[in-house]
Amino acid sequence: MQPRHSAPRTRLSLSIHGRLLLAALAAALLALACTGSRPPAPQDASAPAEEAPPRRAELGELAPGEPPTPLPVEADDATWGRADAPVTIVGFIDLQCPFCARAFRTLQDLQQEYGPERLRVVIKHLPLDMHPDALPAAVAAQAVRNLAGDAAFFGYAARVMADPQGIDATSLADHAEEVGVERALYNETVADEATFRAVIHDLELAQRLGITGTPAFYVNGVNVQGAQPIDHFRAIIDQEAQAMAARLQAGSDWKNAYAQRVTENLHTSAANQLLAED
Repeated sequence: MQPRHSAPRTRLSLSIHGRLLLAALAAALLALACTGSRPPAPQDASAPAEEAPPRRAELGELAPGEPPTPLPVEADDATWGRADAPVTIVGFIDLQCPFCARAFRTLQDLQQEYGPERLRVVIKHLPLDMHPDALPAAVAAQAVRNLAGDAAFFGYAARVMADPQGIDATSLADHAEEVGVERALYNETVADEATFRAVIHDLELAQRLGITGTPAFYVNGVNVQGAQPIDHFRAIIDQEAQAMAARLQAGSDWKNAYAQRVTENLHTSAANQLLAED
């Protein structure tokens, strides 16, 4: 299903990306935590106590009910749609990448078209070293996901990608407030080592998968490179929905059917990539 000429995407410089990552993250976190903070509002003693925040997922922890695969859906990933939807798109995105912004709008259209019963969308981070603001944006987005959940993340990502040239520490914090995250909690969470380690974890997975640019998507493990037209996604989604239906009708449960499909498709995609490079 992969076209001969994929849509434009931003290339990843793996050789220097890892070396600069930790230093860039430290600088980004300082900027995020120290810029635009506001004093906390006075507490009303008569107000009811706030609910405790949800338990923070351990690094690499699988989402509830998720089978282990080479392309894991993890508990700290931003996710839209039912966990047992027949088709899952896992996307690696850079929030400052214009091609990612285009592809993200395609994902939104697919969400509307297929609905959460038929399609699940999972987002992982892949900020590129060629985009200086992508890394703090990824950390900020992960902080929003940790504090306010999946819907807030998707709204946040859409706001950030609407103006990729306007990304700075103040705008990132402002967007967090727009999706319901208190400024003081936001500043605390972007400065938490666990937040940027979640971003690093996604980067390491991308390297293991051999991803060389953004956006990069996997539809039940079928690799889709670049900001492809919506019809290209539709064809693969429909193909995978049929394949999953056949396995379920043959008696397999969702977990086994999905894990087998992802593993098979990843192997096929990797083999096709090697042939294309020869």
